[in-house]
Amino acid sequence: MMEDRNLTVHTYDESFADDVYKRLPTYLAQFQTLIAKLENQ
Repeated sequence: MMEDRNLTVHTYDESFADDVYKRLPTYLAQFQTLIAKLENQ
């Protein structure tokens, strides 16, 4: 996730941006898991 963020800041390659966009649901799931764990502490 962090690598995608770092690469997209200075990358203007549309196909790379599309690849990152397709991975966003995975990142959302990771954040939802993190939130659930933090709320249960």
